[in-house]
Amino acid sequence: MTVELATIPSHLAVKAERGRRSLRYFFEHYAWPVLQPATPYRHNWHVDAICEHLQALKHAHIRKLLVNMPFRMLKSSIISQAFQAWDWIENPSRQYLTASYAKDVATRDAVDTRRIIESPLYQACYGDRYRMTTDQNVKTRYENDKRGTRIITSTDAAGTGFGGDIRIVDDPVSAKEADSPLALKASIEWWKGTMATRANDPGDIRAVVVHQRMNTEDLTGYLLEAEKGWEHLVLPFRYDPALVKTTSLGFVDPRSVEGELIHPDRVPEAAAVDMETTLGKYHTSAQLQQNPEPRGGIIFKRDDWK
Repeated sequence: MTVELATIPSHLAVKAERGRRSLRYFFEHYAWPVLQPATPYRHNWHVDAICEHLQALKHAHIRKLLVNMPFRMLKSSIISQAFQAWDWIENPSRQYLTASYAKDVATRDAVDTRRIIESPLYQACYGDRYRMTTDQNVKTRYENDKRGTRIITSTDAAGTGFGGDIRIVDDPVSAKEADSPLALKASIEWWKGTMATRANDPGDIRAVVVHQRMNTEDLTGYLLEAEKGWEHLVLPFRYDPALVKTTSLGFVDPRSVEGELIHPDRVPEAAAVDMETTLGKYHTSAQLQQNPEPRGGIIFKRDDWK
């Protein structure tokens, strides 16, 4: 039974409607206070960009979304934690299959989504739209009474027999394995052999892959070269005109000054320089700028050796 706005106190009715319509609004007012209760929310344009493309995925305006962005910029908070809770407001029967490089990371995100759903404000505004079941409500798999589910897996796990209406892969490889040919190849083989074939309806494929670039041979490199139909949203740490891409939604990086940071309120210039110094040129180009370059030597280039 759907909540009638007339049964909700007027101040909540407006909030509920705004949250239903806008993932961006939902993230700030419903998800953030649950995920980061002690930290003031500081909005930024890149949150709008991510939310706009997820909303398009929800409505099937795009089917496959590939997002490359720096670490610590809310990618998991928005995509792996808030999005499902927001989507279930209107689509509580939607089934999610989500993954990361390790089971405990994927479990963390699933638990945080459930925390948002079970929060007092969410329940006050949307609690009558569906209920979480009690017979299938564990960290790694839970359901609601409309048959919506969240099942987790990982790239280091055995193949799963489950599928999803929407599949989300958040960080298929850990940062410490960025230069491991074995780990990179394993993540691609896992995608091809497991995750790529787990759409509940092959005629309605919807998937999100999000991660910081690690290497030219990472999952993004494979998807862009071997598969078609991926909407590619790239959000570099610093603005670089050479890296600007326009998506099918008409989004283009709003920055205009070369070197301008993606979110200076979150990572100011001094902290950014320290981060870049620590990472070094190679990892800055890959993990921060989303523009990996083939690894070479420092004094002697690998190509110099015969």
